[in-house]
Amino acid sequence: MLSAILAASRQAIPRDTLTGTPDYTRIQESVKSTEVNDFGYLQQVLSKLAVDSQNKSAKSPMAGFDSLYSVFRATNASSSVFGQNLTLCTPTAKGYFEATAASTGNKNFTICLYYLTLANDYTGPLDSFTLQNLSNDFTLLAINLLKLDGVIQTYP
Repeated sequence: MLSAILAASRQAIPRDTLTGTPDYTRIQESVKSTEVNDFGYLQQVLSKLAVDSQNKSAKSPMAGFDSLYSVFRATNASSSVFGQNLTLCTPTAKGYFEATAASTGNKNFTICLYYLTLANDYTGPLDSFTLQNLSNDFTLLAINLLKLDGVIQTYP
Protein backbone atom coordinates (compact mmCIF):
# COMPACT_ATOMS: atom_id res chain seq x y z
CA MET A 1 0.00 0.00 0.00
CA LEU A 2 2.75 2.45 0.92
CA SER A 3 4.57 1.95 -2.40
CA ALA A 4 1.35 2.67 -4.29
CA ILE A 5 0.87 5.87 -2.32
CA LEU A 6 4.43 6.97 -3.01
CA ALA A 7 4.09 6.19 -6.71
CA ALA A 8 0.85 8.15 -6.95
CA SER A 9 2.39 11.13 -5.16
CA ARG A 10 5.19 11.35 -7.74
CA GLN A 11 2.76 12.05 -10.56
CA ALA A 12 2.88 15.44 -12.21
CA ILE A 13 0.50 18.14 -11.02
CA PRO A 14 -2.82 17.70 -12.83
CA ARG A 15 -3.41 20.48 -15.35
CA ASP A 16 -6.50 21.72 -17.12
CA THR A 17 -6.35 20.39 -20.69
CA LEU A 18 -7.58 23.67 -22.20
CA THR A 19 -5.63 26.29 -20.28
CA GLY A 20 -2.63 24.33 -19.00
CA THR A 21 -3.15 25.82 -15.54
CA PRO A 22 -3.16 23.58 -12.48
CA ASP A 23 -6.46 21.75 -11.98
CA TYR A 24 -7.02 22.55 -8.32
CA THR A 25 -10.02 20.26 -7.96
CA ARG A 26 -7.96 17.26 -9.04
CA ILE A 27 -5.06 18.42 -6.86
CA GLN A 28 -7.38 18.61 -3.83
CA GLU A 29 -8.68 15.12 -4.62
CA SER A 30 -5.10 13.81 -4.81
CA VAL A 31 -4.19 15.45 -1.50
CA LYS A 32 -7.30 14.07 0.18
CA SER A 33 -6.61 10.57 -1.18
CA THR A 34 -3.01 10.70 0.07
CA GLU A 35 -4.14 11.98 3.46
CA VAL A 36 -6.85 9.32 3.86
CA ASN A 37 -4.52 6.47 2.93
CA ASP A 38 -1.61 7.66 5.05
CA PHE A 39 -3.81 8.62 8.01
CA GLY A 40 -5.34 5.14 7.94
CA TYR A 41 -1.87 3.64 8.03
CA LEU A 42 -0.89 5.90 10.96
CA GLN A 43 -3.98 4.72 12.85
CA GLN A 44 -2.91 1.10 12.34
CA VAL A 45 0.59 1.89 13.65
CA LEU A 46 -0.82 3.76 16.67
CA SER A 47 -3.16 0.88 17.41
CA LYS A 48 -0.18 -1.50 17.37
CA LEU A 49 1.75 0.82 19.69
CA ALA A 50 -1.18 0.89 22.12
CA VAL A 51 -1.45 -2.90 22.18
CA ASP A 52 2.30 -3.41 22.50
CA SER A 53 2.56 -0.80 25.28
CA GLN A 54 -0.28 -2.42 27.17
CA ASN A 55 1.30 -5.87 26.84
CA LYS A 56 4.73 -4.59 27.86
CA SER A 57 3.31 -2.73 30.89
CA ALA A 58 2.23 -6.08 32.35
CA LYS A 59 5.78 -7.43 32.03
CA SER A 60 7.60 -4.24 33.08
CA PRO A 61 5.21 -2.24 35.28
CA MET A 62 7.80 0.28 36.43
CA ALA A 63 8.97 1.32 32.93
CA GLY A 64 5.98 3.58 32.23
CA PHE A 65 4.48 1.64 29.35
CA ASP A 66 1.03 1.88 30.97
CA SER A 67 1.16 5.66 30.51
CA LEU A 68 2.24 5.26 26.90
CA TYR A 69 -0.66 2.89 26.34
CA SER A 70 -3.15 5.56 27.41
CA VAL A 71 -1.47 8.15 25.18
CA PHE A 72 -1.41 5.87 22.12
CA ARG A 73 -5.00 4.78 22.66
CA ALA A 74 -6.19 8.39 22.89
CA THR A 75 -4.07 9.42 19.90
CA ASN A 76 -5.45 6.59 17.79
CA ALA A 77 -8.98 7.78 18.59
CA SER A 78 -8.25 11.18 17.01
CA SER A 79 -10.03 11.80 13.74
CA SER A 80 -7.23 13.80 12.10
CA VAL A 81 -3.47 14.20 11.98
CA PHE A 82 -3.87 17.50 13.81
CA GLY A 83 -5.84 15.74 16.54
CA GLN A 84 -3.12 13.12 16.80
CA ASN A 85 -0.54 15.88 17.17
CA LEU A 86 -2.57 17.63 19.87
CA THR A 87 -2.93 14.37 21.81
CA LEU A 88 0.52 12.88 21.34
CA CYS A 89 2.52 16.07 21.81
CA THR A 90 0.99 17.56 24.96
CA PRO A 91 3.33 18.40 27.84
CA THR A 92 1.83 15.48 29.81
CA ALA A 93 2.41 13.00 26.96
CA LYS A 94 5.94 14.33 26.45
CA GLY A 95 6.55 13.77 30.18
CA TYR A 96 5.42 10.15 29.81
CA PHE A 97 7.77 9.67 26.88
CA GLU A 98 10.68 11.23 28.78
CA ALA A 99 10.01 9.07 31.85
CA THR A 100 9.85 5.90 29.76
CA ALA A 101 12.97 6.93 27.87
CA ALA A 102 14.79 7.35 31.19
CA SER A 103 13.48 4.00 32.48
CA THR A 104 14.44 2.11 29.35
CA GLY A 105 17.71 3.93 28.68
CA ASN A 106 16.53 4.73 25.17
CA LYS A 107 16.07 8.27 23.86
CA ASN A 108 14.06 7.33 20.73
CA PHE A 109 10.79 8.50 22.24
CA THR A 110 10.57 11.85 20.42
CA ILE A 111 8.22 12.00 17.45
CA CYS A 112 6.50 15.38 17.76
CA LEU A 113 8.96 16.92 15.32
CA TYR A 114 7.48 14.74 12.57
CA TYR A 115 3.95 15.92 13.36
CA LEU A 116 5.14 19.53 13.15
CA THR A 117 6.73 18.85 9.77
CA LEU A 118 3.47 17.34 8.58
CA ALA A 119 1.52 20.35 9.87
CA ASN A 120 3.87 22.62 7.93
CA ASP A 121 2.94 20.74 4.75
CA TYR A 122 -0.65 21.87 5.26
CA THR A 123 -0.06 25.37 6.55
CA GLY A 124 3.01 26.41 4.57
CA PRO A 125 3.04 28.38 1.33
CA LEU A 126 1.13 26.73 -1.51
CA ASP A 127 3.91 27.31 -4.01
CA SER A 128 6.18 24.97 -2.00
CA PHE A 129 3.55 22.25 -1.42
CA THR A 130 3.99 18.92 -3.20
CA LEU A 131 2.27 15.58 -2.83
CA GLN A 132 5.73 14.05 -2.71
CA ASN A 133 6.64 16.07 0.41
CA LEU A 134 3.30 15.27 2.04
CA SER A 135 3.70 11.54 1.38
CA ASN A 136 7.36 11.58 2.46
CA ASP A 137 6.48 13.29 5.73
CA PHE A 138 3.69 10.79 6.46
CA THR A 139 6.20 8.02 5.72
CA LEU A 140 8.87 9.51 8.02
CA LEU A 141 6.33 9.80 10.81
CA ALA A 142 5.23 6.18 10.36
CA ILE A 143 8.84 4.96 10.24
CA ASN A 144 9.67 6.76 13.48
CA LEU A 145 6.55 5.43 15.17
CA LEU A 146 7.62 1.94 14.10
CA LYS A 147 11.11 2.58 15.50
CA LEU A 148 9.41 3.47 18.76
CA ASP A 149 7.54 0.17 18.53
CA GLY A 150 10.89 -1.54 18.11
CA VAL A 151 12.07 -0.02 21.38
CA ILE A 152 8.92 -1.22 23.12
CA GLN A 153 9.24 -4.70 21.63
CA THR A 154 12.89 -5.19 22.61
CA TYR A 155 12.58 -3.91 26.18
CA PRO A 156 12.76 -6.84 28.62
